[in-house]
Amino acid sequence: MLKFLDLKDFTTDKTPITSTQFLTRDNEFHPEGLFSEEIFGFEGSKERRTTFSYIDLNCNVIHPSGYKLLKQLDRKILTMLSTEKYFSLDSENRLVEDEKNGVTGIESFKNLFPKIKFRGETDTREKYIKKLKQSFNDETLFINYIPVIPPDFRPAYEDENGQWIIDSLNDIYLSILRKSFQVGGSGKGELFDLLNYDMQNMINKHDDFIRDKLGKKHGAIRNLTLGKRADFTGRGVITPGPDLKGNEVGLPFRMVVKLFEPFILHVILRTNKIDSDRLNNELNKHLGEELSVDSLQRVLNSIKNDDDVPKTIYDLIWEAGEIAIYNRAVIAKRDPVLHQESLRSFYVRIVDGNVIRIPTTVVGGFGADFDGDSIKSNIFIFNINENNLLKYKLEDLKHSKLFKLNGTKEKNTGIIVEKYEPQEDLEIESINPKTGEISYNKITEYSVHKNVDLYKISNKNFETFWASSDHSMIIYDEIDKEIKKISPTELLNNPKGKYLIQKEN
Repeated sequence: MLKFLDLKDFTTDKTPITSTQFLTRDNEFHPEGLFSEEIFGFEGSKERRTTFSYIDLNCNVIHPSGYKLLKQLDRKILTMLSTEKYFSLDSENRLVEDEKNGVTGIESFKNLFPKIKFRGETDTREKYIKKLKQSFNDETLFINYIPVIPPDFRPAYEDENGQWIIDSLNDIYLSILRKSFQVGGSGKGELFDLLNYDMQNMINKHDDFIRDKLGKKHGAIRNLTLGKRADFTGRGVITPGPDLKGNEVGLPFRMVVKLFEPFILHVILRTNKIDSDRLNNELNKHLGEELSVDSLQRVLNSIKNDDDVPKTIYDLIWEAGEIAIYNRAVIAKRDPVLHQESLRSFYVRIVDGNVIRIPTTVVGGFGADFDGDSIKSNIFIFNINENNLLKYKLEDLKHSKLFKLNGTKEKNTGIIVEKYEPQEDLEIESINPKTGEISYNKITEYSVHKNVDLYKISNKNFETFWASSDHSMIIYDEIDKEIKKISPTELLNNPKGKYLIQKEN
């Protein structure tokens, strides 16, 4: 089960937010506010995407995840937290209603908590109880700080009419700040308990908002993580695998751990397919830590780096890996990708050693042999907006209204040149014939040469391309899977699947 964040440790080296003001009178970000440049760094800097802050609540509240567990264990606890009813402990340390001698409020509940005996009865309830008790002992169940995420993930900007557009998460932070000021000035007593519970509800609301912002189809995790694939690739020397089927590839365990890490974590932490109690005991012996994402990632990193890992832990992770790869495929690619057989998908078999094993029947398709050749395996996890990806193919850019005329020049030869500059960031696709990799590069200039139907496209990162009615262009045709010459007219009329060839560095 996941561990609660230790907020005392998390906030040690961070500066708190202490003002509800966004801007100063000079229309600059307030130095102690939610968009402070002193706390988070200057606008446009990378620090504004990585620097956290926090708010001091001036009271203790229950960690939102712990609150949900308590709610499932005993709903009458909520009436104590809200100060609706008074409770005390009976002879068996069970929480019972007691209007005469009982206590109420979150602070009183915190004092009673280590003595309370909850009703177990099922494995799930026992797990919840164990988690709550452990979090209390770790001093993470009750919190008095709340993290503030970097401002670039909750932006504020001024629109063309001078109005400030502010992400709604900032409204929640402001509400928390104001309530913290109220709690801090209320002293102790009934008013404090009421404000304390009000703060608890606001923290729960903040938690629900953050979960919604991170999750779901358009959340930050999908937008910022699943659009990338760099961390889910591996490269290795190939050797023959005569025992493999034609649709299988043998990957070293180290590579499987890297490629399938999220799936392995899911198998261990979210299913009952692995003996998690045994793994927990072994992790305690090896690391002195409970089973968690952090402890598992430490072990997985050790496996990736080929460090020593106790055999029992190694075998259990291997078992989880076998489950994780079931019915999942990887893409194996050998550069250069010159035809369809250079890029193929395979089901995975975990193998010992440090080399990739491929069936001997597919060697010819990869254009490979076993004298040290290597291939790259990928798990493609992506979320592509196709309209954006395919928006700028080769076309007659002059008529696309994306460029503005930047001057006309007549050469000594009598050729008239019209130069156009992009009015917004535009990219053009190109392919490197050696690696087969397609990249996107900004267009810096577009020229039309009158009289000879000559076209020119200049890029920052590769050579200037020319095309005319009597000078064909060299392109890579993705549909026919081959490099060919093509006339400019044909290219402009039918650009689909055709890419300019990059200049070799």
